[in-house]
Amino acid sequence: MNGHGIEQKKGHTNGKHNLITTVTFLNREQIDFLDKLDKDYHFKFGHSLPRGRILGELVNCLMELDIDLTEIDPDKEGLCSYILKKAKDHAEKLKL
Repeated sequence: MNGHGIEQKKGHTNGKHNLITTVTFLNREQIDFLDKLDKDYHFKFGHSLPRGRILGELVNCLMELDIDLTEIDPDKEGLCSYILKKAKDHAEKLKL
């Protein structure tokens, strides 16, 4: 874990020279949710967790789950359902 309580995986760095800016479009509800996460984190730990950092950590989670979009049949399953299923399978493997 780093000094902010966020686990960092080997190969995932947050050095400024390694960061790339990505522009994304989120709706108001999504922005409000990210801001709530930041506010709750700030009140508990005394420092901020920016939206970009939250999104970056979510990408790290997807990488850890070994998400492969070629496994999805878009006519039968949405992306969110697929990710949740992979997370559940991953959690069950950890219990073994």
